[in-house]
Amino acid sequence: MKLFRKDKLTVEQEMIQGCIAGKRAMQKMLYDLYAKKMMAVCIRYSKTSFEAEDIMQEAFIKVLSISEALKESVRLSFGFAGSW
Repeated sequence: MKLFRKDKLTVEQEMIQGCIAGKRAMQKMLYDLYAKKMMAVCIRYSKTSFEAEDIMQEAFIKVLSISEALKESVRLSFGFAGSW
């Protein structure tokens, strides 16, 4: 699989745009791609595995919430929210 194509978006760019658009499959792809690495970082900063899981869950919720905010920002910047 080529990651960089001149006329197409990279896989990561497509995934990020899918997350911004609220596509669940892309959100799952993001989770599957980064969950193990994030969990390793969370374990380093927590006292228990339960705390690490909670930190990771909160982090993903924040990332997906930010993607929802980006969706609104993109909609406003391109005039999809209605005419002024």
